[in-house]
Amino acid sequence: MTESSVTKYSDGESVTTAWQQDEGASGFKRTTEQMREARGKWNAKHPDAVRRYRANQEHKDSADSLPSAVNWGKPWTDHDIDVVLRNDLSAIEKALLLGRTVRAVHNRRALLVAAVLTEATR
Repeated sequence: MTESSVTKYSDGESVTTAWQQDEGASGFKRTTEQMREARGKWNAKHPDAVRRYRANQEHKDSADSLPSAVNWGKPWTDHDIDVVLRNDLSAIEKALLLGRTVRAVHNRRALLVAAVLTEATR
């Protein structure tokens, strides 16, 4: 990897350097918990990079689901709601399956979760 191909962040650190300098980075024998902790530290240190990545990913997912959004503007059925609440599918998979956009899937799930939480607190 050349110096020019490595993304540098505002503090001058690259992703590779951050990983190499992280505690316990001895080879690839990290546990899932160690990986989550290291990722959390990196994300906290580089919020702009995380924001850019998430925005780009969301834009890509939305663009991928837009052509198949044949149910745009139509009422949500019970089957649609069941699919939106499933945890074994990603948002893009749900959108493609339902003929909706990724944004619609995210919004509907948030609305349903908020309704359940509101009902639980009564």
